[in-house]
Amino acid sequence: MNGIKVFPTICWSDESSFAWCFDGEPEEAPVFVSSVGVRNSKKSAKLFLAGYEAMKARLKPSRILHYGKPIKEIASEVEEIEAFQEKFRGLKGS
Repeated sequence: MNGIKVFPTICWSDESSFAWCFDGEPEEAPVFVSSVGVRNSKKSAKLFLAGYEAMKARLKPSRILHYGKPIKEIASEVEEIEAFQEKFRGLKGS
């Protein structure tokens, strides 16, 4: 409406959410994803990857931007965007 491009962050839980969690999201457009919180658990990583593949199949994104450091399984497919707080690390006391 105001000429600002917005890229949605796509989220899901487990397979039971796949039927509705991508509803209303743009197809063949850039999207953000994040694997924050899935690094310490094989189960969480497996759930994330299942949702990631479902998201790709359903939305066919033109670009996949990743907030923060991606897990190794998707690192070659996504564009890593530095987490906002990383810009301020080391600035305390400056």
